[in-house]
Amino acid sequence: CESGWYGDQCDAFCDDSSDIWSCDTNGDKICNGHRSGPNCTACEAHWYTTNCTVHCTDHPSQYTCNTTTGDQICQNHRTGYNCSSCSEHYYDTNCTTYCVTTAAWNCSDTGEKVCVGHFAGEGCSECESEWYGDQCDTFCEEDYTLWTCDQHGNRRCNGHRAGTDCSSCNNGWFGSDCSINCTATVRYNCTSTGNITCTSHWTGVKCDRCVAGYSGPECTCEKENGRVDC
Repeated sequence: CESGWYGDQCDAFCDDSSDIWSCDTNGDKICNGHRSGPNCTACEAHWYTTNCTVHCTDHPSQYTCNTTTGDQICQNHRTGYNCSSCSEHYYDTNCTTYCVTTAAWNCSDTGEKVCVGHFAGEGCSECESEWYGDQCDTFCEEDYTLWTCDQHGNRRCNGHRAGTDCSSCNNGWFGSDCSINCTATVRYNCTSTGNITCTSHWTGVKCDRCVAGYSGPECTCEKENGRVDC
């Protein structure tokens, strides 16, 4: 047969100069590479680009294939080669667990929150026992005799106690438990135990009488030789 003609009768034409197919003895086109179709202008299944040289098979749970370039288009929060890794902040084998590291927790390999510092509880939204504040970084151990702790970890003295360690009493309160009230007057002063001690010229349990030799509403009138100097 002449060049380009095939078959028993040399009556089947096939252009054997093409670079995308060759011709068999019957004059039928045999597509080169991964081409297909009557004129080898299409690609076989799962092969892409104009030269049909890029292979890609859809894996819907991980990626689909770009119908022009054959590039993998990652699905379901996946990334990387063959979309085998999880996108940022997504975890577990299916990349479906979302977790972002914060000041309260880190994220495990499975996307579970792992509390850091003194954060605790479900979602790391609480503080460990005896830790307080927005960052759970303030320690306060309650002494129910002396103080309790507020939400910021500050001591709140019980009763009428005062001072940084609640070992003192507020003004006007005395005694080991700061339960005795005493306010000094012109008639008496208060001792460290809350008892009263009469001032000059006053006497009695309540310091409500004048000492001998004095009289008057303020016990300031002095008696001498039967006379009152006031």
